[in-house]
Amino acid sequence: MAYFRDLYLRLRDACPGDCPLCGLPARGGMPCAPCWRDVRRQTSASQRSAQEGLVADLRLDSLCVALDYAAPFDALMLQFKGRRRLGLAGLMAMALVRAYRARHGMGDCDGGVIVIPVPSSRASLRRRGFNPAGEVARHFAWRQGWSLWLGGLVRTREHSQQHFADRRSRLHNTQALYRADVQVRGRVIMLVDDVVTTGSTLHSAAQALYQAGAAAVHGLAVARTPMATLP
Repeated sequence: MAYFRDLYLRLRDACPGDCPLCGLPARGGMPCAPCWRDVRRQTSASQRSAQEGLVADLRLDSLCVALDYAAPFDALMLQFKGRRRLGLAGLMAMALVRAYRARHGMGDCDGGVIVIPVPSSRASLRRRGFNPAGEVARHFAWRQGWSLWLGGLVRTREHSQQHFADRRSRLHNTQALYRADVQVRGRVIMLVDDVVTTGSTLHSAAQALYQAGAAAVHGLAVARTPMATLP
C-alpha cells in the first residue's frame, strides 16, 4: 500500500500544471509553494479554540478543522467544487491529516476505525457529479491507513437550502436527516465533511451513527466558516 501511495504522489508531482490560485506553473496542478504557505497560515490558535467551543454543543467526541473558509482558501474550494478539480481533494486531505495529527498524534492504523463521509444531497450530486466530502474522505483514509466506508451513511430525505439560515434553523432542518448502517456498531468513526458552518450537519450525522451503535464519532472538516460571517 505504501509503495503505490508513494508512486502515485511522485507521478502526480512530475506532471506539469498551473497553480489553481495564482495561475503560475506548479507541479501536478497543485498550489505553488507561496500560495500554499498563504493557505496554511490560516490555521491559528483562535481557530482551534473556536472549534472547541463549537463541539461542546454537538454530538461529537471531538472536532478537528484544518482551515478557515476564507481567502485564499475559499478560492481553492471553489475550484474543487465548482470546476471539478478533483485532484485538489488530495491536497485538502493532506491539510486535514496535518491538523488531525497535530491534535491527536499520528493515529496508528486500527482495524476498528472507519472513515465515513457526510453524503451529499441529490441536488448537489446532480449539479457537481460527485460528493466533495467523499473525495476528501477517500484521500484522508488512504493517507491514514484506515478503512473507508462510502455507504456508511445515507440520507433519509432532502432538505431546503441553508445558506442564509441561522443556527437554530439549521439544527431543525437537519434533524433525522441521516440513517447509519448497523455495521458501525462498536466502531470508532471518523466523520468527514468539506465545510462546517454551525455544525448541524455533523451533529445530525453523528446522532445517526450513535443510534446505530458507534462507539465514538470524531468530526473532521477541511474548513470552517468564520463565526463573524454567520447569520
